[in-house]
Amino acid sequence: MKNSKSIFTTIAAAAILALSLCGCGKKAIVFPAPEGVAKSEHYGITADGQNVFAYATYRMDRNSEDKIANSRVSPLAFCIFDFEKNAKVELKLPKGIIKNPSDAVVRPLALGIKPAVDPSNPDFDKVSLLLPKPDNYTFDPRGDGTCALHIFTNAPETSRPDKNDPNVIYLGAGVHKIDDMKLESNKTLYLEGGAVLLCSPKTRKGIYKVNGIELNNMKEPITLRDAENVTICGRGIISCAGSLQRGERMTPFRIRGVKNFTMRDIAIIEASEWNISLYGAKDVLIDGLRILSYYVNSDGICPTSNCENIFVKNCFIHNADDAYEIKAMDSYWGHKPKADEKYFGDIRNVVFENCQVWNDLAIAMGVTHEIGHNIENVTFRNITVLHHTSIAGPYPVRGHIAIFPAGGGKVSNMLFENITLENSSSKYKHCIVINNTHGDSWRKNTPRYDSRPHSVVENITFRNIDFKNTKADKIGLFNHGKSDEIRSIKFDNVSVNGKKLGAKDVENNGAKFEFAP
Repeated sequence: MKNSKSIFTTIAAAAILALSLCGCGKKAIVFPAPEGVAKSEHYGITADGQNVFAYATYRMDRNSEDKIANSRVSPLAFCIFDFEKNAKVELKLPKGIIKNPSDAVVRPLALGIKPAVDPSNPDFDKVSLLLPKPDNYTFDPRGDGTCALHIFTNAPETSRPDKNDPNVIYLGAGVHKIDDMKLESNKTLYLEGGAVLLCSPKTRKGIYKVNGIELNNMKEPITLRDAENVTICGRGIISCAGSLQRGERMTPFRIRGVKNFTMRDIAIIEASEWNISLYGAKDVLIDGLRILSYYVNSDGICPTSNCENIFVKNCFIHNADDAYEIKAMDSYWGHKPKADEKYFGDIRNVVFENCQVWNDLAIAMGVTHEIGHNIENVTFRNITVLHHTSIAGPYPVRGHIAIFPAGGGKVSNMLFENITLENSSSKYKHCIVINNTHGDSWRKNTPRYDSRPHSVVENITFRNIDFKNTKADKIGLFNHGKSDEIRSIKFDNVSVNGKKLGAKDVENNGAKFEFAP
């Protein structure tokens, strides 16, 4: 009898696990609340009647009086859960977060999801949402980004790595501190739902001066170097939380010379240096990555040098610097160790597709400055910009979409297609800008580029681009070269605030362009 009971218990446990993996239980799959991790004071959340942990973080906010490491910030929340279809989400908010129920929206707006706020309740503190399918959603209670909630959802997992496999680093729910982790060939790093990998490096690389203060520049705790067939996946979080409060600047990763590298369905939060910067990378898939960062230099996903066949899809970035970007650096800002020479070179065959971005500083997508090598065959397709609030002034190299190569490398064969900007409060003058100056936003010139020719930018197409609610109503094309370095630029159905743009809306200095009929 005792053995029968044991067998029955084992079978029942296996059945429950199978149901959770396949999603057959119909209800949303929620994850444990990690002990010691900051909880949002602005949101109580349930999904299909089950409690969902609301993580607390920040966004850069020029209108806030609160500061971290001398940068203005305001509260932001996010949550993570799985479901198959039609999840009912209930939100409980403090009184005063919603000022007017009609202002509350769910982004992307194209999804047509209407938050149900009871107008008869004067506190407006309860909201219901019906989410039709797994995706990235943002509840924007005032429509302007104040106290927003990012809702990151996935389809239920159909399989997980074997935790007993010697090539698997399996992190269960809870907080796991890390100082130094090397991911070698054929390794899988799996973060279970509710797992937080907390970056706590002990090695300091130097001092970084920013925002009028000095920060300790910390060594990256996770290293991939000359590794093949590495996967990082799961439902967990890689976190740099608390680092800026300690006076430390860091990013989780140093990625050099990878091949067949996959990153899927995890979140990275509160990095204060470039989040994903790829050098010498080939055949990379980044699928369903979520990035939340609030400090300057927190660039999102960047093939940085010598990259080929990079596919970025279904990702979400809310950060405070360039988000989806391409560079082609020829050195580490004038320094190139001999051992790293092989990591520098051309960039080719890169796709960013079906992604979302909320950008509080710099640009949402494009080519950004350090271009010592060539870039070719790049596509940005089906991307929604939820908010663009950059505090940077009207620099001529910046826009909602920008290509500003410096360093002499050629940029060719790029497509921007089906791009929507939902809302902008940035100070930019140009919705699209191409500018091949050697200068940049914060220095008048970059001395190491002085003797180089200005970059050629050619065969660039902008198709079906819809900029809504923005003051950036011009296109800027600025050629600083001696001939026709910016050429074959095509615009096909580009609109701003409902108006289709034409040649008269272009501020042009020596570029060759055309508009489709």
